[in-house]
Amino acid sequence: MLPIDYHMHTRLSHDSEVPMADYVHAATRLGLQEIAFTDHFDPDQTTLPDPQYLEKLEADFRAVCAMAPAQLKLRCGTEIGFCLTREHLYRPITESPLLDFIIGSVHNLGVDRNIYFMEFDNLTAVKALIDEYLSLAIIHIEQGLFDSLGHLEYPLRYINGRGGHDMSFQPYQAKMQTIMRTLIETGKSIELNTCSLQVGMGEIQYAFLAQYYAMGGRRITVGSDAHAKSQFAREYTKAAQLLKEIGFTEVTGYAKRVPYQLPF
Repeated sequence: MLPIDYHMHTRLSHDSEVPMADYVHAATRLGLQEIAFTDHFDPDQTTLPDPQYLEKLEADFRAVCAMAPAQLKLRCGTEIGFCLTREHLYRPITESPLLDFIIGSVHNLGVDRNIYFMEFDNLTAVKALIDEYLSLAIIHIEQGLFDSLGHLEYPLRYINGRGGHDMSFQPYQAKMQTIMRTLIETGKSIELNTCSLQVGMGEIQYAFLAQYYAMGGRRITVGSDAHAKSQFAREYTKAAQLLKEIGFTEVTGYAKRVPYQLPF
């Protein structure tokens, strides 16, 4: 069993109703060493994030810490949906001393240009979308306001799933090389997202994680991207096998934004 789940959503996210305590019970039952709560902070929507986000996060986190068993380490995190024109909204979140860990994700290509809701009928438009997505990822990596790059494969989940295509990042190797090199040079982690494993993204994830490893990258977080208790630590046997096949022997944890390695 991998020792961490560093991507999960609770009632503080718009798309989950799970109390933090439910994940604590699940982690204790499975014997995990650490979990990180990473609720959405998405300034990339027309509806702006809750201005009391940090206060509510701190209240829930303190309450769950009071009931958690001593052997389970809890980390207070967030998942920021980056948006070039809204840095003034998310930068203060990244500067909060409350946080142990930040996932940086690109869900939208701009305000209300949510990849999840896009149509993928036109192949030329799909190819342009992937190119634009990777360009935005590079910009946000260079900003350096996060700890682990979340679900890089995100648009391919829906392009290949709902859209019925068979796209990969292979035609975009110049940008993929830049992404991996910049992550490594800036000391950032990359995420193995096991929700994506569950929906058939294993080969795509294997390809870019192997590329990252071959270039010298060793910092990697693992998270189930759970939005329900039943999704916690999903596909963890498959995830551990994938990482071992690539060559990883450790995953990365964080405390107050400082990384450290955990063997598995």
